[in-house]
Amino acid sequence: MKNFRTSFIIVAALIGYSQVSLAWGALAHQAIGEIAARNLTPAAMQTVTNILGADNLAIASSWADQVRDDHDFDSFQNAHFYEIKTGMNLDDNLKLNRNPADAVSTLERVYFLLKDRNVPRSVKMIALRYFIHIIGDLHQPFHVGNTLDKGATLCFAMLRPPQIQNLHSIWDGGLVDLDISNLKQKMAVPKSFYSYADYANEIINSTPLSTPDKMRIGNGTYKDWINESIALRSFIYPDQVKTFEQEKARTYCNLTNAPVFIGPDKAVTLTPEYQTKAIQIIHQRILAAGLRAAWTLNQLFEKEGSAGPNKEMTKQQILAFLKTK
Repeated sequence: MKNFRTSFIIVAALIGYSQVSLAWGALAHQAIGEIAARNLTPAAMQTVTNILGADNLAIASSWADQVRDDHDFDSFQNAHFYEIKTGMNLDDNLKLNRNPADAVSTLERVYFLLKDRNVPRSVKMIALRYFIHIIGDLHQPFHVGNTLDKGATLCFAMLRPPQIQNLHSIWDGGLVDLDISNLKQKMAVPKSFYSYADYANEIINSTPLSTPDKMRIGNGTYKDWINESIALRSFIYPDQVKTFEQEKARTYCNLTNAPVFIGPDKAVTLTPEYQTKAIQIIHQRILAAGLRAAWTLNQLFEKEGSAGPNKEMTKQQILAFLKTK
């Protein structure tokens, strides 16, 4: 793959600083996987099926968050995020900060594992799960962090006053939950269960795209993904400051990283206008992530896709393969 560079940030706490956040939440990740699956070529879909078996791309897309409780995968914790200081050039940042465990490096590594026909299927099953998941993470704007506030986990806001949450968790799940709640209320026939396929349908229908539009979005480079998320900082932070020094002065962010809770006197209230725009952005990012995952897998598997040889491997052997190749 050309210039396989990607980036994003960061694991986040819901209210405390030790609780790890699940980016986008399972439903949004699965909607990305569902959109990707619907846009695969027959050849790519067959290779994905050969790798995953009866599992599907939507369910596989949230696996990397679910496995975080397994300490054997602790070395992959940083694969969910990437940081770049506001005002820093992306190319320079990639040259200076090559962390072998971050989202950029992990995505590059699992891509080439998927491409290699000799890599065992048991390794590719995990590589594909990380691949689709990290693409999703990289489209959550707060997973491209500013190096100050841990992806806004140290910034506090009110989506539903007086409840206070960190801003990252609001984007991971709070806004998606609000969106789905609103969608359910509009249904002529209410559904007791709202699935990832339902959410994918809503996002696709709310943002109709022609085939040329889909190709234009899919053909963007991975640097484009990062730059898009960086550009969104001017909106996703409610005060819309533009410089690193202004970011350091935010009163609703506790940049000391000390366990000090910011109360309602400093926590920013997210207006209805902010919420509406934020949900629109979430739809656009989920749709773009799904289309880009599909485009990449189509290129990867169209001609020489291989599920890899079946080979007996222990869990530790699989993990070692994923870390070193």
